[in-house]
Amino acid sequence: MNRGRVALGLAVSVTLACAGLFACSSSNGGTSGDTVPTAVPTAAKDASAPDTYSPPGDSSVTTADAGSDCGIAAALHPPKADGGVYCPFSAPTGGKNLFCTVTQECCENPKGGGVSTCETKGTACPNAAATVWECEDPSDCPGQKCCAHGSAGTAVTIGTDTCGPYLSKFAGTKCAATCAAGELVVCEQQSECTTGTCTAVKPKGNDIGVCK
Repeated sequence: MNRGRVALGLAVSVTLACAGLFACSSSNGGTSGDTVPTAVPTAAKDASAPDTYSPPGDSSVTTADAGSDCGIAAALHPPKADGGVYCPFSAPTGGKNLFCTVTQECCENPKGGGVSTCETKGTACPNAAATVWECEDPSDCPGQKCCAHGSAGTAVTIGTDTCGPYLSKFAGTKCAATCAAGELVVCEQQSECTTGTCTAVKPKGNDIGVCK
């Protein structure tokens, strides 16, 4: 099936372009997400900013690494007085994302599961495969810690690849008196870490920091 020199040259060009586009992407077990370099603290998260990329892969698969996206840098977002829990992918593309209130949690649905929603804290998400964001900073947990956890006791770890730091085995966040073994303390500024450095990461398409 000879398609000619022109077709062959076009195929090679497309192949090289695709190879360059995904040079910094990584995955584990078929699930991908976001991994980015540490960035300097910035202003609070902006719910008016539309999502510029599709929701991450199936959030119900909690044994996969967060993956990489060198094009979108993670940043720390120190809390503001009228804050709340930022809910990624809670509006259609081009719309405004939600900030859940202090009595709510964000249920981030997996890809294809519809937009994310704010639900009463402590209740089950409408989609059982959703990632629960109960907190994104200690200020969301008065008198407690905000902890990044895995699923069914799986330890959450922070790694580094060519794009920067990322979380592996991340399944969501919760408020607790202390973070258990295998969990990481969530932070948004260095003063919230009793040990380690508040490092920006982007699990499930959301910017947070972890003390490590």
